[in-house]
Order: sequence, then structure tokens, then C-alpha cells
Amino acid sequence: MQKVKIHPLFILPVVLLFLMGKGVTVGATALAVFAHETGHYQCAKRLGFTLKDLTLMPYGAIMYAEDGLPDREGRIIALAGPAVNILFSVILCAIWWAVPALQPATKELFTANLAIGVFNLLPCYPLDGSRILLGTCENKKRCLIFVRTIGWIMGGVFAVLFVVSLFYSPAIHLVFIAVMFFEGATSEVKKEVFRVTITENYFMREKGEPHEEKTLRVDEGMKIGKLCLRLSGEYCYIIKIYKKDKEIACLGGQAIENMFYSDRDLTVGEYAYQNNLLGV
Repeated sequence: MQKVKIHPLFILPVVLLFLMGKGVTVGATALAVFAHETGHYQCAKRLGFTLKDLTLMPYGAIMYAEDGLPDREGRIIALAGPAVNILFSVILCAIWWAVPALQPATKELFTANLAIGVFNLLPCYPLDGSRILLGTCENKKRCLIFVRTIGWIMGGVFAVLFVVSLFYSPAIHLVFIAVMFFEGATSEVKKEVFRVTITENYFMREKGEPHEEKTLRVDEGMKIGKLCLRLSGEYCYIIKIYKKDKEIACLGGQAIENMFYSDRDLTVGEYAYQNNLLGV
């Protein structure tokens, strides 16, 4: 794991719960999130993939792979996190059946695991449910629009519920849930649009269906971040990297997708060198 980031939406509920005297809930949720992400990480590792960056969110975390994940493996890895949480909940129920006296001490842990597991199966971007759906649908662009729309709708529902609660007993946690859905519906959208579109375009090319191709000639010193601003996801790109007037690499397909997720401060020449793409 290269980078671990903490999203502000993770910090605010934690602070609020501590101020409300719910430290046990924070601890149980932290353990559930750890179990959830361990499920993703270990599953990816067994399938031969490396998850490099992690951003902690209240509902779990967002992980990014070093390489693009094929649909089948992506679905399995997405499902692994919620599966671990639900499995823990089932194990705790079995423990309660055997030793009922342990229920009060583990009830918070059960609730946290069950809530995070079920919540992440919702088809709202970027939750695991949306990843599973995106890995299942053929029309990924339409599917991405759908899971983002569901996120906006869910955010609106919880925002309305919060307003209604003001007339009875204000439920501040509903605000955080609404913001989570709204933030999720807009986070990393450009990267995801590019990923699903470029995947669909190259799939069409492989099937021999009509598609548009575009060739870009770039200097080896161009930053990846600057180049990515030129990539709209509407074409099957071929990127030719030049050193002065000599072509040193030609990128397409998976190499371009991987570049989009790599360090934006690298030059395209450095990316090609680090990934053994020179002369390809």
C-alpha cells in the first residue's frame, strides 16, 4: 500500500460521535472498516493484483489498483469487503447463541459490521454495489450514469429526512449520510468515465465494431497530468511518444488506462521507461 488518505467525511462523524460520548461505536466502526478493507486487500492479493492507494470513508474506504481490474476479478474483489462484514455478523450471532452473556459486549460490533456490509452493497457510486454492477453490465457508460443517479436520489432522500427530523428530534447523522451520497456521486467521476469508456471502446474494436481512433504525438517530457487533460474517453487512443524526432514508444489500450491511474507528476517518458514500454 503506497498511500493512505483520510477523507474529511471520515473525520467529522468520528469527532461528532466522540463528543456525543459514543466512543464504543467509533471503535466498533473502525474494526468493521478494517475487516472490510482487509477483505478487499487479501482478495486482490490472492487474484494477483496490488491495491496501492486507500482513502478512508465513513462507509469503508476507496481503494485503487495499480493495474486495471478485469470485470470478473473486479466483481469478486468488490464483493469480498461486504462479504467479510456479513460473515463477522453471522459469526457473532453464532457466538451469542452459544454464549448469550457476550451479546451486550459485542452488539455494537455486530451492528457496525452488518451496517457497513449491507450499506456497501447499495448500487450507488462509488460503493461496492456499484462496482459489482459496473463489472456486470455491458453498457458501462449507461450503468455509470445509473449508479451515480441512484447516489443523488439517496442523498436527496436523506436530506429530506433530516429536514423532517428538525420538526421532531434533529438527527444530525442524516446530514452526514446525505453528504456521503452526494460526495460519492461526484467523486472520481472523470477517472471512472474514462475507465469505463475506454474499456468499452477497446472492446468494440476487438469485436470489429465501428469505433473512432485518435493518434496523439507527444514529447517524452510531457507530464502525465497534462496529457490526461487531452484524453476525453471518446476515442480508442494511440499515443506515440517521441524523443526529439524519434519515436521511442507507442501506447494503446491497457497501457493508456494504467497511465491514467499512475502518478500524474511523472513524464510520459518516465512512465514508459518504468513499465518497460520503450520500443513497444
